Amino acid sequence: MAKKALINPGQTQIYYVSGWELVDEEYKPVITDIPNGQRVAEVVESGSEFEVATPLYWKDCADNVLADYFYLDTTTDTITAVPESAPYPG
Repeated sequence: MAKKALINPGQTQIYYVSGWELVDEEYKPVITDIPNGQRVAEVVESGSEFEVATPLYWKDCADNVLADYFYLDTTTDTITAVPESAPYPG
C-alpha cells in the first residue's frame, strides 16, 4: 500500500553526525547540514492523511520512508534518506 509523508517546509535544518573530533580529551560530534532539505514529520498509509495547516503538506512516498530518517530534497523534489551518523569512536 502506498504511503504519504507529511512535509514541514518550516523545518529546513536537516543534519547528521558526519564524524567525531577529539577536543580536550573528549569526543565532539562533527555536525553536517544537508542543504535544501525539509523535514518529513510523519508518515501514514495513503488514505489516512489528516487535514494540516499551511505550510505543512502531504507528499506521496515509498513504503520504507520513516519520519525524521528521511527528508525532502527541494532541489530534486525527492524524499531521501538522511545519511547514517558516524559511530562514536570511544
